[in-house]
Amino acid sequence: MTFSEFSDLVAELKTARPIWFSLESDPPATEEELSTAEFQLGVKLPDAFRQFAKMFGGGYFAFGNVFSVRPDSEWSIVSRNQHSDLTQFLAVSDNGVGDEYGFRVENGKCSDEVVSYDHETNATSGLQFANLLEYLRETALNPY
Repeated sequence: MTFSEFSDLVAELKTARPIWFSLESDPPATEEELSTAEFQLGVKLPDAFRQFAKMFGGGYFAFGNVFSVRPDSEWSIVSRNQHSDLTQFLAVSDNGVGDEYGFRVENGKCSDEVVSYDHETNATSGLQFANLLEYLRETALNPY
């Protein structure tokens, strides 16, 4: 799924189901906020995440959430990851019951693929979604 296809899908759903998008969220990110978050986290974020943040911000997103690069946000990706002992995983979303979704990190670069981290086993899963857009399409934009 391209970012253009994803943003078209979101626009259609916002028109058809505006209540899905009525919960609190942060405004779109600036390039400066993205660069600052990358510096503080010590990683290069995937393009899909950067595009999403620039267009949609962070916080609640339909039936899901995406962590925000805004430093003062309750959804701050920096705050949520700086308190983690995980060094090879960057959380970008959670399921509300302790598990997180995010990117594997290698040599300071996040993978495009989204994997899950299970808080009970302290382990990440294998590939679950090709990228953030696929993850959001299947989880946040799918009520079933």
